[in-house]
Amino acid sequence: MRRRATEPAISVLVADSQRLFAESVAVSLEDAFGLITLPELPLTGVEAVQAVIERRPDVVVLDYWIGGGLDGPAATEAILDQHPETKVLLMSWLHGRQHVERSMDSGACGFLPKSLSISQLADAIRRAKAGERPVCAQELTRLVETIDRRANALDESQRRFAALSDREREVVALLVQRRSAERVAKELFVSPGTIRNQIQMIRSAVGAQTQDDLIRLARKVAPHLLGRSVPPSGGWRSPARMDGGISLLVADEQRLLAEALSHALNRSGQLAVTGVQFGNGADALQLAVSSRPEVVLYDYWMPGTTGPALARYLAKWAPASRVVMLSWLHGASQISRAAASGAGLVSKRVTLDELVKTVIDAHAGRTLSNGEVLNPGACKALDADEDGHDVWDRLSSLTPREVAVLHLLSNGATRLDITHSLRISPGTAKNHVTNLLRKLDVQSKLDAVEMARREGLVREMGAPASTSSWSVQVPSD
Repeated sequence: MRRRATEPAISVLVADSQRLFAESVAVSLEDAFGLITLPELPLTGVEAVQAVIERRPDVVVLDYWIGGGLDGPAATEAILDQHPETKVLLMSWLHGRQHVERSMDSGACGFLPKSLSISQLADAIRRAKAGERPVCAQELTRLVETIDRRANALDESQRRFAALSDREREVVALLVQRRSAERVAKELFVSPGTIRNQIQMIRSAVGAQTQDDLIRLARKVAPHLLGRSVPPSGGWRSPARMDGGISLLVADEQRLLAEALSHALNRSGQLAVTGVQFGNGADALQLAVSSRPEVVLYDYWMPGTTGPALARYLAKWAPASRVVMLSWLHGASQISRAAASGAGLVSKRVTLDELVKTVIDAHAGRTLSNGEVLNPGACKALDADEDGHDVWDRLSSLTPREVAVLHLLSNGATRLDITHSLRISPGTAKNHVTNLLRKLDVQSKLDAVEMARREGLVREMGAPASTSSWSVQVPSD
């Protein structure tokens, strides 16, 4: 939606440590929402301050973790010291209460998570220009309290959760992930009886009548005590093939980047984004198999399924689809794994033009890493892993529906949960589990999940990137 003639022009400076993020967001804000984005795209806090001094934008969208001598809050203080009339919106992917508080203390008019949509960002910019303080509380309620309430004392339930021991919090966190008492006991290497006793003591300590009450209470009043919250996930699929470009599926953990990239890449005229998925790699895998785009642009560290695992699986189920992975943090090991899976790996520091070229090259059959053809010999050690090939022969024998069941099992789902999630009968759910155990040649569901986790086909929601590699309808078998 472009700016109406009666609306005042708003100039916006986008400053982010990831060039690809900044450029995609700027293009989307200008083309789709009629905002005036400045051509400068500062990659450091110092550059952001200098750009504001020279151009005096109405609003600055600034990465909290921008670095380069000044982080987001420090850069905000320097900006407002020079131009107090400038509105600064700080954004972050990883954040907690202290980051929101420090942002507000620096003088920023708002703090926004990168899990919001591009339209929500455009609305926040307009609100900031109008003098409001958009903290985007709806997106942050699971992680932080709003600044207006930060001085209030914790209520009784919160104080009770805060008094739990580290082990008790760990037990609650696993229960919230829909783990059974038996599963919790196995993961914590204690007996089921010990866990049941602990659950009873925790319920008594926090005032919960049942285990379900405990889980609901924990989600409501103490998400910050239970580790990283899981960002929302979702996506869309174009109802028809767009003409005039290479068909492309865009999947990234950050909703804002996924949506901004889809708009910016479509504008190139050489690519046609037919699907977008954010927040859940497991759903992206299902969408890739069902839609079979010519190229899949995929976040290497996507929760649910890692990039190399997605590429290996698609090699059988969508062999014509090329995979290009995007990554912010990677080294020689990640580059080798990407190439060994037949995919390219590109840094999120590249420009939009460089990314477009990379997608076109990948479509032509060239495996790339940061814009350069990768030496196949670099992956010799990984390719020689015969045991790994045997495992992937088994994993890739699973149907997309069986992979969906495997992801549900990884998140502690019961057979009833599977029937509800996939809208199938209990008998069908049982058959799926039986079939995947047979195909993987394992004795238990836990063995199946552990195998898939080792290879990155399954990654728990919210799991840190360092341990392994975030809706659309699951296709039928």
